[in-house]
Amino acid sequence: VPGRPSQTEWTSWCKENPYFVSLCAGAFAGMASETLLFPLDSLKTRLQSRQGFVASGGFRGVYRGVFTAIGAAAPASAIFFSTYETTKQVLSPYDRSNSVLAY
Repeated sequence: VPGRPSQTEWTSWCKENPYFVSLCAGAFAGMASETLLFPLDSLKTRLQSRQGFVASGGFRGVYRGVFTAIGAAAPASAIFFSTYETTKQVLSPYDRSNSVLAY
């Protein structure tokens, strides 16, 4: 496909920009986890409500507020992933025993 980078170009770009790749992976992971788990958390909170499940909303609007949660989780997860990967790279030369530090 014209204008589309080849597999080798894409692989080399990812190796040249590991921080950006970690940031994107973290942001995507945070968004995915909030999208999947937010309704479960909403239902759990409604079940624990003093008003009762039905009075506190029942099954209606379980995704209400999900964009706020995604907006908070995406940057937090991106920073976490990037920090983790950077720390792993910095500490790996000191790991001479192939311990859990390398993973």
